[in-house]
Amino acid sequence: MSSIAASPSTTAREPAPLRAAPEPVLLTPARREEAVQALGAAFAQDPLILWMSRAADYPYTAFDQVIDPYLHTGASWILNNGAGALLGAPPGMPKPKADIGPSLVWLLLRRYGPRTLVRGVWYELYSATFPPKQRHYYVYAIGVKPAFQGRGWGARLMQPILGLADAEGVPVYLESANERNLTFYQRLGFRIIRETRVPLRGPRLWLMLRAPQPATA
Repeated sequence: MSSIAASPSTTAREPAPLRAAPEPVLLTPARREEAVQALGAAFAQDPLILWMSRAADYPYTAFDQVIDPYLHTGASWILNNGAGALLGAPPGMPKPKADIGPSLVWLLLRRYGPRTLVRGVWYELYSATFPPKQRHYYVYAIGVKPAFQGRGWGARLMQPILGLADAEGVPVYLESANERNLTFYQRLGFRIIRETRVPLRGPRLWLMLRAPQPATA
């Protein structure tokens, strides 16, 4: 997962509890801020995020900077109550990236210092060769706000992209720096294809792939 940029909004509303499990709906620009808030909260303790910066607002900044290309992939979803989101890309689309221009460089230097800038750029370069060469769906990030975890909403959020991949007969690929999440992904059919450690004293990273599943009668 990449890393780089706006602090948590003080006006973002917490999703009201729903009697029924929420449904994933396609992520659109109108729900951009909700997705940033959900993912920022979900990744607050992610080892890769913490390696880049321990500032409390950094996870929100990171997703604020990287989310825009994912709003137009047709492979990103948000729970209809705003409690979780998934950023993804379809087969054949180059991995979306944050625009590392002068404004972003200045933002990172001013707010977080040179270490975060160097580590963010370095990880972008280091991870560029990770994705498999075969056609695949890519999950850049998936997360549910901590207050709503443990309810099966993450698995529900993953179903649309898994369904598309199965229908097209292509795998789904993702990267995880959180060892606690490996079992969750494995239950969904992912397997570890590589384990590595991010240079510059970074965290361990697991690359995972899910083969397309045959349709059940």
